[in-house]
Amino acid sequence: PAILDHQALSIGPGGERSEQTRSRVVEGLSELELEPLALLEVDLGTYRRWPLGGALAQRETFVLRMGAGGLEDEERLYPAQDWPAARGLRVSLAAFLPNGILEPSELLTQVESGSMGMPGLVERTVRISPDRYKETLLAMRGPVSRATPEMFSRMEPLLRWLCSHDPQPSGLEGWRAHLARLSQG
Repeated sequence: PAILDHQALSIGPGGERSEQTRSRVVEGLSELELEPLALLEVDLGTYRRWPLGGALAQRETFVLRMGAGGLEDEERLYPAQDWPAARGLRVSLAAFLPNGILEPSELLTQVESGSMGMPGLVERTVRISPDRYKETLLAMRGPVSRATPEMFSRMEPLLRWLCSHDPQPSGLEGWRAHLARLSQG
């Protein structure tokens, strides 16, 4: 059977975070007949969002993994467990936050100036479009490389929100190394 993994990461105004995960078996994918190059839509079940509570934002990721079995094509079997997992992402903001997407440079300017409080930094971070997370992480490489441990403690929650790498780096040196690897491709 296929497995649907659902993870929610919430971030509060002080950078505090909470994570929730759940996995479930997706029924109905055991026997499907696919026409060549045809699109097939399959119902994966009911979506239940975790409540936002006091968080400023919640980032949910969905991963659909295939289990045992495979695709039979002209008497050849292609193992399903070797297929890439299908992924999805959804970001929900607290109702009182502005909806507009921000440029990564707007966050970077505030991080480098050091004049903005943590709630403002978190608000700017969660309003960056997910398709620009990697760009934002790369832009944070300079401030992280110059950061003292005290400065880094304000940056780490922002980096954790932007980073989808699993497991995430830990500590100042871990993040410096991760961002260096990320910049090399």
